[in-house]
Amino acid sequence: RVGNYMNAGSRNAQTFGFNISFLCKLRDTKSIGHNMTLLHFLAEKCEDNYPEILRFPDELEHVESASKVAAEILKSSLSTMERHIQRLENDIGNFPKTDDPQDKFVEKMSGFCKHAREQYEKLSTMHKNMQKLFESIGSYFAFDPHSVSVEDFFGELANFRILFSEAVKENHKKREMEEKIKRAKLAKEKAEREKQERQQKKKQLIDMNKEGDETGVMDSLMEALQSGAAFRDRRKRTPRNGDQSPSSPVSRWPGANYGNRTLDNRRAVLERSRSRHNTSHQAR
Repeated sequence: RVGNYMNAGSRNAQTFGFNISFLCKLRDTKSIGHNMTLLHFLAEKCEDNYPEILRFPDELEHVESASKVAAEILKSSLSTMERHIQRLENDIGNFPKTDDPQDKFVEKMSGFCKHAREQYEKLSTMHKNMQKLFESIGSYFAFDPHSVSVEDFFGELANFRILFSEAVKENHKKREMEEKIKRAKLAKEKAEREKQERQQKKKQLIDMNKEGDETGVMDSLMEALQSGAAFRDRRKRTPRNGDQSPSSPVSRWPGANYGNRTLDNRRAVLERSRSRHNTSHQAR
């Protein structure tokens, strides 16, 4: 049926038949991507859906020995054996009688010939049974037993048995390799994620340090302004002759407090700047 499906659209699509030589050719039929053969596909399907089929190589353990049997040579050997036994029987029957007590040819060879005939009959019967069984196999597998030899048939089965077992093992190795690649890919992706997380945390830490430094600068500046330390290094002006004393009416003129107002303005600007900076930091 697989062959008929693959022959769809051709004149062989409706052909019903099977040839034992097709079995080993399953390995030569490959997918479009050349990454799987038909034999590997069938082995995978059998393993998934019909696991009991995987035991058939053990049931065919004798096919390799059967493939070494040369049926034609065996038939010829039996024919030769039968002729020799028949000739010996004729010689014994035609051997002239003698009164010599030392002449035991007929006595010894008669026993040997009888035993040889019995063994031949057994072998001949086994050979006939073998031929009948092989004809039954030919009928079952739809091939002509007279055109397909015993060694060819069992040789194909022996080769297919080996190829199928190898296909099952190769499928296992392929799945193991795919799992290994998958695990390696997941490990790589995990390592990349961890690396990105570390870089992100490092960046956040650097940003926090920068913000902390800026906040520290603002705090130090405000403290210096509030304590007056920012103006300690300025040289005090020496009153010139004619300057009004603090108690004079001139010192009470509104413009006399201009310096104080300027300092207050600077402090207000710094307070607003610090407030905006803290608000921005909290928003982050």
